[in-house]
Amino acid sequence: MPTSRIAIALAVATTLVAGKAASQALPRAHVAGHVMDGSGGVVPGARVTVRAIGMRRQVTSDAAGRFDVADVPPGSYVVTAELAGFEAAVRKVIVTTPDSMVDVSLTVSIEFCHRDLVVDRGFRDTAIESDAILHVRITGVAPTRGIKNGCSADADTFTATVVEGITVRAEDADQSTIRWVQDLDSAGPRNGQEYLIFLTWDAANSRYSAAEGLYVFPVRADRVEWNRDDAPGIRNGDPVAHVTDAIRGVLAPLRNGR
Repeated sequence: MPTSRIAIALAVATTLVAGKAASQALPRAHVAGHVMDGSGGVVPGARVTVRAIGMRRQVTSDAAGRFDVADVPPGSYVVTAELAGFEAAVRKVIVTTPDSMVDVSLTVSIEFCHRDLVVDRGFRDTAIESDAILHVRITGVAPTRGIKNGCSADADTFTATVVEGITVRAEDADQSTIRWVQDLDSAGPRNGQEYLIFLTWDAANSRYSAAEGLYVFPVRADRVEWNRDDAPGIRNGDPVAHVTDAIRGVLAPLRNGR
């Protein structure tokens, strides 16, 4: 091979190797920490999820209770630790730069089944932490197993057509129907009626949950029966379009990475 061609080949090879080395050296943000129980003991085998609008990453805590979620872009995230028999732990974190190392500890507590104890995180936090917010029309209702292990089986699985999706898990983005489980301590949805629903993903049972139905709002004649007073700009009887726009307004800063 002529000398000039050899020189060119060597130059190309050197450039490729240098480019690969540079790409491998790019900084990657991490969200890492430990999962512990109420006594401070480590909790192995917990499912840890780092999620935001349009992004979800999961790992499992190791034998020392440690987890490390890599390649997390800058932005605001909800970090959740879940394990059967424990109440989930939830924390909010902000990744500020591409090379951030965010240290977060998550404490899970033994799960107790108090049917009369409902934790309401408030409208804004619930909107941010929900895995699906949808306007739906109920097409089916079926008795099912209760939300929590050891609790009463007084729950229903609801099947519904999606009229409009405000947000949903990436895995379900193209689905025209949705299913969720809801305890019957509250007045459950009715077949044929429309609702605005806020759902969380029950990873232990691979299904959506509306729990006790605090965030299941009837829609009648295109207006929402809104029974809360902590959502700025939303009032009882507002049109569905107005309510969904207000919810999108809450979610918009997360979508924009602020």
